[in-house]
Amino acid sequence: MFIPPLHLCRQFFDSCSDSYANVFTLAVPFWWRLMQCLRVYSQTLEQKYLWNALKYSTAFPLIYVGHLRGRSPSRTHDQIFVACAILQSSYTLVWDMVMDWGLAQQVN
Repeated sequence: MFIPPLHLCRQFFDSCSDSYANVFTLAVPFWWRLMQCLRVYSQTLEQKYLWNALKYSTAFPLIYVGHLRGRSPSRTHDQIFVACAILQSSYTLVWDMVMDWGLAQQVN
């Protein structure tokens, strides 16, 4: 029997979004990339890989505070969440524009 995904989402959203498994699942891709950056740094000793690792580490406070907001909503948690989101998004945007896309490089 086919159950529409939207129905499943509505049925299980509260229990899934409040679980530590959700926090873990959200954090795993960032953890994986962080470890990759640190491994490349350990092999090359190029500082840019540490800065790239920092980019991935900014996701962890955002994930954690998002989880706290779900468990105990408060104005303070909302404010910390917004601050973490701004930090993470800004760092990622600047990194991508400068390092990945090369938009700040001089044109010869």
